[in-house]
Amino acid sequence: MMPRLSATERIQITTLHDEGWTNAALARRFNVQRRTIIALIAKHTANEPLIDRPHARRPRKTTERDDRILGRLALPSPTTVSRGLLQEWNTHLVNPVSACTVPIANTQQLFAEATRIWTEDIPQIINTLLTSMPRRVQEVLRNHGRHTHY
Repeated sequence: MMPRLSATERIQITTLHDEGWTNAALARRFNVQRRTIIALIAKHTANEPLIDRPHARRPRKTTERDDRILGRLALPSPTTVSRGLLQEWNTHLVNPVSACTVPIANTQQLFAEATRIWTEDIPQIINTLLTSMPRRVQEVLRNHGRHTHY
C-alpha cells in the first residue's frame, strides 16, 4: 500500500506542477501512483480543498472493552451460538447489541446459521419474488423491454 499524502506534500505537488513538473515525475518523487497526482491536480484546478473528506463509516456499537468481554464469554463454550452469547453479553454491557453484531465463531455455528437461512429465509425470498413476477412482467411489457425500476 502506498503512503497517504500529507497536507504539506499536497501543497508541494500542486506548486511543483504549476512550475512545470510532469505527473509522472511527481508520482516518482512522492512515491504515489500517477493517478493520485492526476486526481490531486484536478482538485487543485477546480479550486476544491486538497484535504481528504472524512470517510463515512458505520459507527461501532461496541468498545474494545466490550470486544474483550465477548471474547472471554465465548472461550469457555466455543459451540455456543450467537444468540446465546448475545443474551449473556447484554447482561454485561451498557449498550445492548443485536445478534448480527456477534460474529460466528466456528464451523458448527456457520452450518447452523446457513441451515436456518436456507430453511427460513430462502423460501420467503423465493415466495416474494414469485408473487411479484406478474407485476415485473407487466412493467417490462409496458416499457417495451427497456429498463424497468427492478
